[in-house]
Amino acid sequence: MLASMAILSRSYVEAVATQPASVGFLLPQFGDLAEPETLRYFGAMAEELGYESIWAADHIVTPVNISSPYPYNQSHTFLIPPEASVLEPFAALSYLAACTSTVKLGLSVLVLAHRHPLQTAKLIASIDVLSGGRMQVGAGVGWMAEEFAALGVEFRERGRRGDEIIEIWKQAWTRDVIDYDGRYYQIHDVACRPWPVQRPRPHLSIGGHSEAAYRRMFRHDADGFQVVLDTVQDSYGVRGSLEADLDVLKRMAEAHGRDPATVEITGVFITSTPEQFLAEMETYQKLGMSRFVIDFVAAAATPAEMEQTLRTIAAGLGVP
Repeated sequence: MLASMAILSRSYVEAVATQPASVGFLLPQFGDLAEPETLRYFGAMAEELGYESIWAADHIVTPVNISSPYPYNQSHTFLIPPEASVLEPFAALSYLAACTSTVKLGLSVLVLAHRHPLQTAKLIASIDVLSGGRMQVGAGVGWMAEEFAALGVEFRERGRRGDEIIEIWKQAWTRDVIDYDGRYYQIHDVACRPWPVQRPRPHLSIGGHSEAAYRRMFRHDADGFQVVLDTVQDSYGVRGSLEADLDVLKRMAEAHGRDPATVEITGVFITSTPEQFLAEMETYQKLGMSRFVIDFVAAAATPAEMEQTLRTIAAGLGVP
């Protein structure tokens, strides 16, 4: 355990460290691996190896010229070229809902303002119904101004729009008739069925790298938070290390009247390796992380390489 961990209170650390770890991975949704046979194969492998969840990322278009700094690696460079195939996340998860039976299906993360809230409410609920209640939603406000411009959405307003969208989801999934009057959306006298199987909503986590994202999580009483990191001491969050980030989150939770131990922390690992991930996993758990999304496996050049990575991690976690 890191010596500086004393920043966090003992009761908080002991409470979150007892949570069982759940491990999932990003689907091969990009580039040459983005094929139905590959998706189906790795959906089956997730269940064979005991992974808790499979996840899809959200990019509708890839601009040819991107000036926006990518916030989740050291070079600040987006790694997906515009000529690469990028499967739409709802379509990919719908396909996997039919190809699997137990593994959970997640979005990491859905960019809130890219679509109309009624459209996403319907899509999320529909996949939850078709999968028997396995849908999970990670939601964020996005970072790529050029993608927003292509979609005709004002980039600077994405946070406020995102808050309205989540409020509309809540109504769509629980009310017979939606009645919402916001700055960006006015929706009245319509129903949006089906409701999700999970009540009152599917599992919801908020992603981001700012205190504004933390506030969004508390404002909407989300289940948890998703943080991107390379190592324990290199986190793309509010303070730059997992421990410091979680200390900020703990203090904000207390200020919002929420027990910090009820905030589920999901780590998203984009640029790690199997060996590095396994070596530090216990430290992540001791700091309070209970869910893990292995994003870097989907960067494999071949299905065989991706399979080897998944089997290595599963073996390191004690799965036969």
